[in-house]
Amino acid sequence: MNKQRNGKHAFTFIEMIVVVGVLLVALPALFSIFFAVVSEQVKVIRLSQVKREGDFALGVMSSVIKGSALAIYSATTAQCTANNFTGPQCSVAGTSYSDSGGAFCFKEKWPAGSGFNFSQTTNSISSASAVFAATPVNLVSDKMYVTNFTLKCTRTATYSPPIVTVSFDICYNTGNSASPCVGYRPQDVASLHYQTSIKMTSY
Repeated sequence: MNKQRNGKHAFTFIEMIVVVGVLLVALPALFSIFFAVVSEQVKVIRLSQVKREGDFALGVMSSVIKGSALAIYSATTAQCTANNFTGPQCSVAGTSYSDSGGAFCFKEKWPAGSGFNFSQTTNSISSASAVFAATPVNLVSDKMYVTNFTLKCTRTATYSPPIVTVSFDICYNTGNSASPCVGYRPQDVASLHYQTSIKMTSY
């Protein structure tokens, strides 16, 4: 026989046990969903940062090469910024040249006779110029890590300017000293591969 006081029904001990049991079953599932959503959000944020910095670096290189490069030489950064041009590359039809060690120098249209280049430093892409920045300037922040940076030029015809191919991999620097692109958690990993071809102008 149920007893009522002041028109209110009190929970029985059995009902309380059932409620607690349901909560114990439901809460772990809810927490796992919550942490999965948070982890995915972290990955999305990091991937967007990688894309933003990768797009910026590629945009700068594409714009400068297309608008300012007149000729290509296999000169180092020091030689290039000192306007010491050695080893002309892709100057005749049917030739190509590739470098990933910083010996890829562009001769500028203006100021005439000046040089600039792009190269990979420890973990970044740097730009150096005889006119604007003889000391290399990084195009990406320390939060990123760049690998496999390569510049290649190809010339198919005498009256056609060289085509420069830029490629590199960029990832979020996870702080892992052994492998900065590898995280301790799956959501820490965010990396992209970039490659594009730029046709130099001949005027």
